[in-house]
Amino acid sequence: MLQGRSMTELAVEIDRQLETKHDFLIPTSILGLTVSGMLLNKSSGKSIPLTNYAHNQVAQFLDIPRTYYEGKIYV
Repeated sequence: MLQGRSMTELAVEIDRQLETKHDFLIPTSILGLTVSGMLLNKSSGKSIPLTNYAHNQVAQFLDIPRTYYEGKIYV
């Protein structure tokens, strides 16, 4: 049986997530994707891993169905 968290545990988890999340506003003209699927900042040369949500946003921005974006099309 699944058991939920106490209010204290929930508050601790929310605080942890607030401290670790990062939101970035970067012009798309300086962004790219590496072969391994990481987000590349072309101006700094740094790359960061993308979440599943971010991959969905990239596929939507490029107007590519997610199945094609992931390369899971078999003929």
